[in-house]
Amino acid sequence: MPDQTLLAPPLPPEKFRFLTEGLERVQGYLIGSTALYLSTLEYVQRGEVEGRVAEIGVHRGKSFIAMTVGLPEDQTALAIDIFDAQHLNMEATSVDALRDFKASLESWGLTDRVEIHEGSSLDLEDQGFCEEGRRFRLFSVDGGHLHYHVANDLRLAEKTLAEGGVVAADDFVNQHYLGVITGIFEYLDGGGTLVPYALIPNKLLLTDAASVERNRAQLRELFGEGLTKAEVPFRDVTIDVYGDPRWVVQDLDGNTAELQRNPNTVPELQRLVSQLRRERNRVGAQRTRLRRRVSELEAALHPTGRADVLPKALRAPARAVYRALRRR
Repeated sequence: MPDQTLLAPPLPPEKFRFLTEGLERVQGYLIGSTALYLSTLEYVQRGEVEGRVAEIGVHRGKSFIAMTVGLPEDQTALAIDIFDAQHLNMEATSVDALRDFKASLESWGLTDRVEIHEGSSLDLEDQGFCEEGRRFRLFSVDGGHLHYHVANDLRLAEKTLAEGGVVAADDFVNQHYLGVITGIFEYLDGGGTLVPYALIPNKLLLTDAASVERNRAQLRELFGEGLTKAEVPFRDVTIDVYGDPRWVVQDLDGNTAELQRNPNTVPELQRLVSQLRRERNRVGAQRTRLRRRVSELEAALHPTGRADVLPKALRAPARAVYRALRRR
């Protein structure tokens, strides 16, 4: 599968351009195939599912723009993130994220099409977020990765998702964020009504129970060649699993270009790890040599355990060299 090149469904020119030219301009981690799946889902929902696009955990906007670029003129999207309020971030830092996100929105003509909410998603329900009812058709959950963040955000998505809409839960199978798995099962075991139906690279797709078969069939129709395994047992349902092959993207006029692929693929990461290990070994060897040199100087300075064995005029310069080497 990874060596195959597959033709993706046709997309509007803005989405085509972002997926083939702009994906790597936005800092962040998003697998190219996942960007394609989400971008296409948003496009085919138009006219079929009512509502807006929303994301919790926007960061600098990589997946958000993939979903929202080229939105119809009568639609807006909602971006929710703590952005630079890093005292609320228990996992990492994200300096100047809001500035960079706004710059990305401007680059892709989305500045006036996006409502930005800066704050924790844990406070949204108390602020009346759910009172406006079911109004989102595509809802990305990519905020805090601790279990209670994930469970909370899925409940928010459930309460505001339009019938037939799709929720994408990020990092479901990421070994570094096991809180996501815990949070998803906490949500499902706690009476959550969203039903998982597909797994695209790094994201679990869920929908309302009445729309599972429709959304499953739609994704198969769109990306059947990318389907790696159908109806995999998962809890009390089955999900379809989609891979990360090489895609050729096409626009509505038939123009084609290769999908940009994130350089942080497994081979690239393995190469980077090897490079860092070599650098670590080089620095370690240099440190060993310096320590040996320091020991030699110490022996020369104190051959009899006394500090005054050198001529008086040489003692101060020798000590300066000694201190400099000790600091390295």
